[in-house]
Amino acid sequence: MLRTTIIPQLGFDLLKEAEQLYTDKQKIPNEALLQLHAVFGNVLSLAAELLESCKITKYETADKCRKVYKIGSNLERYTIYDSINFCQCQSFQNQVLTDQINLTCKHVLALKLNQITKSVRVVSETVTDSQFVEFLNEQLSCIDE
Repeated sequence: MLRTTIIPQLGFDLLKEAEQLYTDKQKIPNEALLQLHAVFGNVLSLAAELLESCKITKYETADKCRKVYKIGSNLERYTIYDSINFCQCQSFQNQVLTDQINLTCKHVLALKLNQITKSVRVVSETVTDSQFVEFLNEQLSCIDE
């Protein structure tokens, strides 16, 4: 189980390092990918596969102080916050929160990878404060279930 905070922090630190490497070299070196795989396991492969076919939309308030992303396919889209490791998908609920066998789900990791590589075009939309509250309520309803 992943009860300590050291491994999760290591995983997200490795993502920051990967971002710096990508900025410098325009690719993530194999060694960095192996390190990411060692921490994130199969979720890394699932996230990479998701990026090949997903749509990402960024919803941002007019003042640009708050933003949220929707990622997924036409059938299922999940709400992801920029710097919060949470998703309402079943995998996150079971494997991250309950069983604690993964650090995150493919949706959160795919968004992080896309923020590094910009491989998927992100559509931006401006939302009102009340629409943003609806995104929050959507997440809360997931926690209550």
